[in-house]
Amino acid sequence: MLRQRREASGISQRDLADLTDLSVHTISDIELAKGNPTLEVIGKLCDCLGLELVLQPRKVEASVNAV
Repeated sequence: MLRQRREASGISQRDLADLTDLSVHTISDIELAKGNPTLEVIGKLCDCLGLELVLQPRKVEASVNAV
């Protein structure tokens, strides 16, 4: 999703790196699903690309073994 949004915005990896104070290598790794970015890094990327990070609880399924 990051790559799609970046390309749709007409931003190069170099430009995104400059805007977020991250390295091009870091951005490339994240786009290739090789990176493990922190929430801070994800937040910087979302802010720059106009994305919103939403955290919500997982749906809890009833346990089959529940008594």
